[in-house]
Amino acid sequence: SSEETKQFLNYIKYADLFISVSGDCLSEVNGRMNIIEQVLLFDYAHKHNVKTYICAQTMGRFGSDIRWLVKRILKSLDLITIREDITYEYFKEIGVVNNVVRTEDLAFLLNPANEERFKEILDIEKIEEDFLNNKTVVHFTNSWHYNHSFV
Repeated sequence: SSEETKQFLNYIKYADLFISVSGDCLSEVNGRMNIIEQVLLFDYAHKHNVKTYICAQTMGRFGSDIRWLVKRILKSLDLITIREDITYEYFKEIGVVNNVVRTEDLAFLLNPANEERFKEILDIEKIEEDFLNNKTVVHFTNSWHYNHSFV
């Protein structure tokens, strides 16, 4: 609702720090309006002197018709950390470099769960423990960076 939007913008306006940890919100895959909404939120925070940080994300590609807007706003942010080389290289290509740092995906920075917590997670997610016995489980995800899916 518009009241919730006003309240959210008020939270940003009076915050000390605005951190985006959405993962991959800034890409054409999610639609142009999504990109525009996201960068306008960053711009809103920046214009209210709120430190703005995009944390460990995959971003891009941006269509040429909105690249100028995205680039202008991203260059104004306090810090952008990027979680993989492809986005890092793309940002160099479009000239967003001064406030960009290459980092890792936040998931890989977590300490591993102990055995008790591991079993609790299996239970919550309804994964039978014997499914994992003697198996290596690997998760893949699609990315705009590739023109094909992994199986």
